[in-house]
Amino acid sequence: MNTNKLEFKKIGSAMEPYNNIKSGELMTILNAKITETAFAVVFLDDRVLIGTLENNNFHFFDNQTVEPKYIQRIRVFDMNREFHAWRSRGCLKGRLRIDNDKDDDVDVVVAKQVLFGTKDKARSDGFTEIWEDRGTRLILPFSNLTVDKQGNRIFILTHNYIDYNTAGQATYTDCRFVSFADSKKKLK
Repeated sequence: MNTNKLEFKKIGSAMEPYNNIKSGELMTILNAKITETAFAVVFLDDRVLIGTLENNNFHFFDNQTVEPKYIQRIRVFDMNREFHAWRSRGCLKGRLRIDNDKDDDVDVVVAKQVLFGTKDKARSDGFTEIWEDRGTRLILPFSNLTVDKQGNRIFILTHNYIDYNTAGQATYTDCRFVSFADSKKKLK
């Protein structure tokens, strides 16, 4: 994988909107729409959790749980789809985006967003903590990651969707998390 290089490509992509998701409906939607093991990034009122959604359950470090009423934003994603929701006026709204290689009707910029972390420590629960001296710490659902200042870093691979206005000006209209990656490959 190229480090810090943008790639332009055309893909097939469909988006399904969701409005006024009640807290009890979130897991029902996720379990119906995300059927494979997926990554989960959950922005709560007091912290960010990064883990997986497997067998209809979230798995985070230290067996932490998510109460829907505290979710500010949630992204559950795999290589082909992402359910992204955010708090708006007391409930969640969001969208499901599904990409495919069969069509080529959407312009996308593929990017690798580097995560803070040049030091690492494997945890006994199968997660790895990464951090930098400036204080940012992330706990990721991978065992034995290696990060350093010499180019071994962790990234989030993203698809950034482009649309054009009537004057032909391009703008980003959506961003989807696709996968975590290191300097060489996508992580599973």
